[in-house]
Amino acid sequence: TGAIGFFDQTGDFERGLVLLEAAFELEPELTLFRVGLANRLAALGREKEGEQLLLDATEIANASLSARAWVDLAQFHHARGDHSAAADDLLRAIEILRPVEVPSEQLLFQYADALVAANRLDEAVEAAADLSVPVQRSLIEARVAQERGRFAEALAGFDEALRLWPNNASARYYTARAAETLGDFDRALEEYRYAIRIDPGATDARTRAAELLIAQNQHTLAHQLLFLEVGPHPLEVEGEILAMYLLGRLGSPAQLQQELLELAPRRPDRIAEALARGAEGAAELAGPGAALSLLSGMPGIDYSKPHAAPALRAFVRFAHDAGKPAIAAQLVEESLAKDPDSPVFAELRAQHLGRSGAPRETVEAAYAQALELDPDNAVALAAMARLVEGTTPAEAIRLYDAAARADERDVTSRVAAARLLAALDRRNEAVSRLDAVLI
Repeated sequence: TGAIGFFDQTGDFERGLVLLEAAFELEPELTLFRVGLANRLAALGREKEGEQLLLDATEIANASLSARAWVDLAQFHHARGDHSAAADDLLRAIEILRPVEVPSEQLLFQYADALVAANRLDEAVEAAADLSVPVQRSLIEARVAQERGRFAEALAGFDEALRLWPNNASARYYTARAAETLGDFDRALEEYRYAIRIDPGATDARTRAAELLIAQNQHTLAHQLLFLEVGPHPLEVEGEILAMYLLGRLGSPAQLQQELLELAPRRPDRIAEALARGAEGAAELAGPGAALSLLSGMPGIDYSKPHAAPALRAFVRFAHDAGKPAIAAQLVEESLAKDPDSPVFAELRAQHLGRSGAPRETVEAAYAQALELDPDNAVALAAMARLVEGTTPAEAIRLYDAAARADERDVTSRVAAARLLAALDRRNEAVSRLDAVLI
């Protein structure tokens, strides 16, 4: 473990992988090594191998151990956004256990919860009927109501869950989510804080509460809340990335760099995004020059690789904002020289041309080239939509929708499409898209 940590801090993630594979070979029955190796493989772009490693563990004859392995696989799928696969994994665990023992209420609840996350709502309602713990049943039913857009009904259901179990962190958390959806931000913050007091690590309440405080321009309070009891209860990856923004925004460059170095071995697939968020915070506090300095001086980031895309985009943006377009041009040229067929580098070139004041048709052609290389490049799709908004709004809406499908976290494209629909007097469609953002 110490050796892996050492090589990870130097950016040699492959060497860490080799060591973890050796540890797993020595102790193949140890869940810690198996799950760790699977997650490492996935983080390095070898997701199928990581998935197969966990799937192999499910073939053991012992029902309890096999079920545990299916739960591990479900968590792997959850972490990568494949909630439907996670639900199927948990159902398999339940089916394996039933002939030999009664599945735990927690496992049944996890299954129902995964069905909600997978938007398999009718199945979730059926699974909720099997829950004997009233608060868990109320939580699932309320979550289904929220997913179906019945927000007031959902809040009433969560209130019922709190009546049954007021010190349940999850019930407080989902109550906060419902209040936030309805625009009652004061209650949302109160419920998030309550959830944090009960169990800081049970949910992403610290992250969501910090985001609300940031929206209210209370960055110091957001920082304090986000880092509450972070030692015994580490943040989830989205919280860690938000922390990078706050460290940049509050002027803690040394701590920001240290946190980035510590995050890199745990989530090499997200480190470029975390760096970009830190740069955004630094830019808000001290201007684009500070952001560019952070991006230029961060060790362990290889700007010649497409997987550094979030940091590359931030580099081009802040170089232009800082009045140093030549630096952006050099980065784009060097990237394309190494991999001229990379859709990410083609997209960067288009961004650079747009910020350099190139003719619109030149910029459109550059983004079109990026989309030829990768039709699902969400950034290029959204950029192309912005270019054609004024001339062909229907095409812009199509492109924004495509961008949102390509990146489920792309809220900006959904809102932009809704605004265009409202301007075209297609208000019902606009409301539908905004409801999807709120859910």
